[in-house]
Amino acid sequence: MSRPIPFLLAAALACGLLGGCAFSDPRISGSPSGPVEVAPEFSQTAAAATELETQAWAEVTACATAPWAGDDAARWSVMADVLLDHVAVLTGPAPQARLAATPDPQPVGAAAAASREEGIARADAALVAARDAHRHAALASDGVIAAFWASLAGSAEQLRHGLTLPYRDPIPADPQVTVEVTAESNAYARLVSAYHEAVFATTTAIGVIPDDDPNRDIASAIVTRLRQARDTLIGEAPEFGFQAPAAQGAYTVARAATTDDALALMSEAHQAIAEAAIGWVASTSAHRRQAVDEVIAATSLARELGLATAVWPGWPD
Repeated sequence: MSRPIPFLLAAALACGLLGGCAFSDPRISGSPSGPVEVAPEFSQTAAAATELETQAWAEVTACATAPWAGDDAARWSVMADVLLDHVAVLTGPAPQARLAATPDPQPVGAAAAASREEGIARADAALVAARDAHRHAALASDGVIAAFWASLAGSAEQLRHGLTLPYRDPIPADPQVTVEVTAESNAYARLVSAYHEAVFATTTAIGVIPDDDPNRDIASAIVTRLRQARDTLIGEAPEFGFQAPAAQGAYTVARAATTDDALALMSEAHQAIAEAAIGWVASTSAHRRQAVDEVIAATSLARELGLATAVWPGWPD
């Protein structure tokens, strides 16, 4: 599933899933402007990141091919392909511009663990190491390069959840958009607004899912999680010196008539949170730690359904 194509600095979740979706304020905009100028140390960081992504790929591949993999094998194989895509870009001619090449030769896989528990634990440890290193790289960088590494950190966290929970097949990125760097107060406001919209969309989705569908209880837990995360973010506004926008009475969202429609509506709303968080990372210096952690946290908001995952703005998985 590796896709050796040019990868640009952001990914927008296509509205084709919902046909007519109308979420306001896309988090990314503009046209490609050529490779991004980076500091010399970027190459060293990319080399270290390649080793970590390769190790994670080896462990996830070992899980996917183990005799005990069972029904999880297909999901883990998709995840391994995502990690191989990361390696392809990091070892390509211009990682910061998403110019990818198929790794040659392909990395060597790890030996399968003796048990499912051991295999998952090994893969989880490898992904944690990658996540933490990418987070550190994001905190040590600026602008769109910080967004680059924050996206990789978010992807690693999402893949961790995919070891035991749903993981959706990645959606191809739109190569015609780039991360928008704006005034930090605007980027923060966009993230708060994305949370407002996600609360509204998820609440709307709950009304569509039948009472006897287990997805309804999961969605109810997710909307509680969303409200808590949003309220925490708003509570930090005075510390940041920003004004948090109030929620609107209603938002224009796609019409949902079935459970699948409802889940698609939730998926887009959650993706918008990740996109907004990436925009904040690229637009801040004073609060980059909070912004990077928002990206990583977005991966677990809807973990039971595998939503808002697979395609990360700044790193199109």
